[in-house]
Amino acid sequence: MLAGIIIGITMNVFLGILLISLSFPLLKGEISRNASFGFRFPSAFQSDEIWNKTNHYGAKWLIRWSAALIILSAASSSILALPIDKSIAVIVLISLPVVCICVPMLQTYQFSKHISAQS
Repeated sequence: MLAGIIIGITMNVFLGILLISLSFPLLKGEISRNASFGFRFPSAFQSDEIWNKTNHYGAKWLIRWSAALIILSAASSSILALPIDKSIAVIVLISLPVVCICVPMLQTYQFSKHISAQS
């Protein structure tokens, strides 16, 4: 169980670093509309301006949530020292990436719908 927790922590930290790295081109506006990379919501494809605003907004929030994933995953290593059931650590390590990816996706989806409705 201990090895699995350590692997989970390591994977979450690397996932956070990967997501931050992938977010920078979107944040800078270097990615044009395409079929494979970016926040590809139907509303974002209405114009280049909406695409860039959506991806800038989404990248900003994904970077923040990915930093939280890294910090919380690293902090969860302190759970190992506590005299509690280690299955709690497993649940936390599994749910952290889900939350830290889904929340910025939903935020960006709402933002994209909002700005496309304004246009």
